[in-house]
Amino acid sequence: MPEESKSQVRLRLHAERCVVLFDGDLSAPNIQQVLPDVAQALAYYRYERLHLHVTNSAGGDLAAVEMLETFLHHARQRGVMVSTSALHRAHSAAALLVSLGDPGQRFAIGNVSLLFHNSRHLIPKDTLLLAEHLPLLQAEAIRFTARYPRLLAARAAGVSPVLSDAGEPAHPAAMDIAPLSLAVNSGAPLHSPRPPLPPGALTEATYVELFRRDAPITAAEALELRLVDAVLTGPHPHLEGVF
Repeated sequence: MPEESKSQVRLRLHAERCVVLFDGDLSAPNIQQVLPDVAQALAYYRYERLHLHVTNSAGGDLAAVEMLETFLHHARQRGVMVSTSALHRAHSAAALLVSLGDPGQRFAIGNVSLLFHNSRHLIPKDTLLLAEHLPLLQAEAIRFTARYPRLLAARAAGVSPVLSDAGEPAHPAAMDIAPLSLAVNSGAPLHSPRPPLPPGALTEATYVELFRRDAPITAAEALELRLVDAVLTGPHPHLEGVF
């Protein structure tokens, strides 16, 4: 992850939906602090939509993403639709946050940069790496590599994976990547038809390789990989309350 930036999480309540704005590194303490307020807003105002927006983030804690993922699982069980968007930069944990929105509800804005890679920050900074750390690194790398490419492949197939009682996603043994209706410009209908993908064009291996590549991708590339569902170039109803 590049330079660190101050973590800010803000909550905005609008007539039709609850909006959570993320700027800077995603941190577990900040997520823990804001989630009770989000839960209260969803319950009190009976929101049916929750929107998560990343303005500019170099990444952050994987624990923060997993915490959000569990929270969103319970929100979806109550019928809440979860949409996501990213404006300038969404790297590492922030990119995962954006791509784990509901199928058809993930938006990239303009020339946003997204970066997907394997977890790097399992050992605290300035800690001497000892042999005893190796099993932790290996176990976490296996878990991370097995889990998140599978989740992204499920989203590409238009599937919202269901978390098991243990908090892990339960997935079908095999998934066909379904053609999605997407748009590349906010001036076009959101569901402009796109050519269907050939069978097997995107698989779990596609996303494993993306994580290994460890290089930023553009919004257009993210669209082709079904990591986002539309690239918006201007104001759009789906971004109400973000700016």
